[in-house]
Amino acid sequence: MDIEKEKNMWDQYWKEENEEKPSLKKKITFLVRNYFLLPETIYYLRKNFINGTFLEAGCGSASTFAKLKNSNRKLIAFDFSLLAIEKLKKNPYVDEAVQGDIFNMPLDENYLDGIWNSGVMEHYTREEISVALKEFKRVLKDNGKIVLFWPSCKLPTSWLIDFLIKLGVDLPTAGWNPRKKDLKNLLKEVGYKNIRIRTSYTLIHYIVVAENEKNS
Repeated sequence: MDIEKEKNMWDQYWKEENEEKPSLKKKITFLVRNYFLLPETIYYLRKNFINGTFLEAGCGSASTFAKLKNSNRKLIAFDFSLLAIEKLKKNPYVDEAVQGDIFNMPLDENYLDGIWNSGVMEHYTREEISVALKEFKRVLKDNGKIVLFWPSCKLPTSWLIDFLIKLGVDLPTAGWNPRKKDLKNLLKEVGYKNIRIRTSYTLIHYIVVAENEKNS
């Protein structure tokens, strides 16, 4: 992966995102994310992240933070784009905003109780995902959790994903598109335990929940 190229791409994305007049593409993306995908996302995050320090790896606009924030949760926004991070530093629901990439996170070991993201992992190859999952393990505490919302072309609604992409919704699936058993095998290989993978009620993505095991 060309890190600099990737960074420039996301900086350009968030530069356009900050335009005063949102395009039709941005309006459609907002509607899909906030009214179609967000309710289930919030349900699983509240269920798995009760108290502690939690980070969204590839947070974008950090749209989930307002519904997650309470006195028991410290929420960290983490993104590749410096433009996104600078904007999030002004967000009252964000406790900390950190710029970096998921392959080499500028965080100490055993720092986090949980990591989540939505619509991030499918951008990458299997090998790159393996590296990212190992990096998540490094910064997670023992028994810390990952909750990943993972769009996949292997699901029955792949036609819907294609349709949304044609409309301009940001749901790229150019990377590795595994089946459930493939995901479970990779997570075991990297060293996660108590792996649970289910298909979302939207039939657009998998919901992946797993726990870190430090001695693996």
